[in-house]
Amino acid sequence: MKILFVAPKHSIHSARWIDWFAKKGLEYTWISLHPGDDIDGFDLKCDVVSVWEAIKIIKKHDGLVHIHYFGKSAFPILFGWRKALLITFWGSDFYRLKKLRLLRGLKFFSLIHKSVKFSSDANHIIEDLKKVKIDCRKLNFGMDTVKFSPLKNTKRENVFVSCRNFDPLYQTDMVIRAFQKSGVGRNGFQLKVFGVGTADQVAYIRQCCEEANRQLAGSVCFLGRQTQEQVLWLYRSSQFVVSASSRDGGLSAAVAEGMLCGCVPIISDAVDNLEWVTDQEGFSFSLNDEEDLIARFAEAASLAKTELRAKSLCSRTKIVNGNSIETEMIKCLELYKNMIQ
Repeated sequence: MKILFVAPKHSIHSARWIDWFAKKGLEYTWISLHPGDDIDGFDLKCDVVSVWEAIKIIKKHDGLVHIHYFGKSAFPILFGWRKALLITFWGSDFYRLKKLRLLRGLKFFSLIHKSVKFSSDANHIIEDLKKVKIDCRKLNFGMDTVKFSPLKNTKRENVFVSCRNFDPLYQTDMVIRAFQKSGVGRNGFQLKVFGVGTADQVAYIRQCCEEANRQLAGSVCFLGRQTQEQVLWLYRSSQFVVSASSRDGGLSAAVAEGMLCGCVPIISDAVDNLEWVTDQEGFSFSLNDEEDLIARFAEAASLAKTELRAKSLCSRTKIVNGNSIETEMIKCLELYKNMIQ
């Protein structure tokens, strides 16, 4: 089977999918929507020459085309593909189409081209597409449940890990304020903040941490950008993972990684989050509600060790059963096969 994969090279999901398919012996060509040095493929830039080269590659391809993120750079593919096309929405790409009122245009496109199929990991995206009579398959991003796993006999510290980027969308500043106001920082708990952002965003979150520490004597640790191995160690040695995101596609991969490593999640009830985090696995708080998050910090810090262990186990089990790379890629492969029959 031949696949033309259109996706950003810097996406951990893209690399994980390609690695899985390569091990299964599938032939693939990669057109990247973001430059990258580690993976062979064509880097698609936003200029006429680059777009024309991408269209030529697509026209020569006689297999299935999979757009793994429908950003603006993916539009040239719509003018070049020939056989079968799968479009996977992840969140921001879908929100952009919806904001521009292009969903009905997408419906018209799919009516003309019967070999176009759609998938997403988010129930709310699937429901929005259903409203304009577009059928969309549920396909999660898939997690490496072996790599992201707890270490036996590793002592977990009383640490909350803030795991989201520093874009205002993810409300990391609210997480810092809520931790400070909850008072748990005076009772032996720490908040460790990692993530990336623009220079201004990084400076702002660093400042928020410094302001909190004026009252908490160093209980808030600004870590900034971390390597994959550093993140893995953080999750394995910490009790909780926190996300206050105001908008996601499906469940955040960062939260899923923490849950696989045994962290108990504290997460906003935005979009599909409650599908993954119930009272069994962890804690949820009302979207944009700082006071509710303060209460969840206090509640989490008061848990007995037996309750923590039970939630930690349920947290990992939820991701293993519902979002493993092996299960999701088998579903994707079946979809591929059905599309090219």
